[in-house]
Amino acid sequence: MNDQSYIEGIATIIQNYRRTELTKPLDAAHVERWVGQFAPDERSIVLAETFHALTRYYFKEERIHNFLERVLERITAEQPADNVVFASIQERGHSQKLIYEYIATKGSFAFQSEKFTDASKLYVYIDDGLYSGGRAKEDLRKLIGLLPQEAHLQVYYLIAYSNGFDYWSNILSQEAAEKGIYLEFFCEKKYINDRTKKLEKYEFLWPDVSCRGDRMVEDYERRLSETGKIFCPYCFNKDNPGVSSSAAANKQLTAIFLKYGIRIAKRLNRNSFLPLGLGYPLSFGFGAFCANDWNIPNNCPLVLWWGDIDDPQSMVGSWYPLLPRRDNKKLYQEVCQYEDDLSVAGNADVLKTVYRLSLDEYRKYRASEKDQTGMSKHIDLQEIRRKRDASNLNQYMKGLDMEVIKIIQTVMYIGRDYSYEKDIERYYEGCEYEEYTEPSEKKTISLKVDDPDLLLSAWMDDLTWAKGWNAKNIEVEQIYSKRLCLHKYMERAFEILGIQ
Repeated sequence: MNDQSYIEGIATIIQNYRRTELTKPLDAAHVERWVGQFAPDERSIVLAETFHALTRYYFKEERIHNFLERVLERITAEQPADNVVFASIQERGHSQKLIYEYIATKGSFAFQSEKFTDASKLYVYIDDGLYSGGRAKEDLRKLIGLLPQEAHLQVYYLIAYSNGFDYWSNILSQEAAEKGIYLEFFCEKKYINDRTKKLEKYEFLWPDVSCRGDRMVEDYERRLSETGKIFCPYCFNKDNPGVSSSAAANKQLTAIFLKYGIRIAKRLNRNSFLPLGLGYPLSFGFGAFCANDWNIPNNCPLVLWWGDIDDPQSMVGSWYPLLPRRDNKKLYQEVCQYEDDLSVAGNADVLKTVYRLSLDEYRKYRASEKDQTGMSKHIDLQEIRRKRDASNLNQYMKGLDMEVIKIIQTVMYIGRDYSYEKDIERYYEGCEYEEYTEPSEKKTISLKVDDPDLLLSAWMDDLTWAKGWNAKNIEVEQIYSKRLCLHKYMERAFEILGIQ
């Protein structure tokens, strides 16, 4: 096939993408305009490999409906329709709404968003995909909290990426079991994206270390590595075809999408927008290559979905997308608001107040210790509680929003644990591959980092995914328990983050 044949082939695959929502047809002219943004010598490989990937990873509406028919067949084989309740609790996203609209035409099923009180019912949650697992964690934890003890919950996904699916299905099953809820997960198609192993086959875009030959890529990697949280940025198996037709083609396509994704991300100037797609852990991006007639996830490379086909120049990052994602403008506004709320500068006054109060706490303690020299000491729980209640530090933090408490605790950990020197081997800590584990160089980072906001957000993401957050009073107590060394942690964090 020549370039024109691939253009026409891609257009036939995506022609029904969001067909009732978009103002322009996704025809051959549309595909040609998209690929025209790449350099002339890059267009043939982009077209050929995008066509190859879409034939395997693009789901037409008919395939989604067939999946739903199989789900309904399984469910009704176990329970009569009037005993099945579809949990409609998703506050974000449009796909679940379309899924339930289709199911509503197939029988007298119940759809509920609250008041899950009957443990004899079969509760069902369906979504089109699980990628990093953020939505699954948010929705299913909420649902588990709403369901009665001894309830039975089944969760279905059309597709899922292995890393997020395996991790969250295990965690959420344990949490459900603690409440006496029987939770089952089902996945029609699972794609392999475990970054910790040298896989014979992986199904996402994962750069090869040869991408470092591009100065822009190397600079972007250096920026990410400064956080100390970058995880396995490069592929371990350089002969893996990934989502492409061959290993060589996979290397070329990924390098091109990465390069242009970095350009878009730099223009967006927001840390959440990673070149190969939003996601966790910190890397060049999630790298999914999966879409359907209803939408494309933001875990896919920016070059596939970012922008506005009606007026590309009106969007920050100005790019003409192949598959324009729903609510791109809203996503950008939400990211801006989130990152502004999380910024170091925006929270500096609160952090300084916590520092001053913790220093006062330490000085009072030292003065008290000096006054009690030679006196016998015993533990008085009532006195400990009285001091906690009288503590200005404790009372001040209790009056703050939970999101600010998260920031304070993250800064505390940065001050305690951030390391100045980053070895190349740290990128591959815990991974099986050996080729890149030898530290070829030391990268010494000055005390103040270049991008404090990226460091703060990377560490908060790590805490969120690694340990999660308890109720505010528990997190406040966690910080308060470090009161005698908190001022030292804050002082060091201020140097690292550039807070005067």
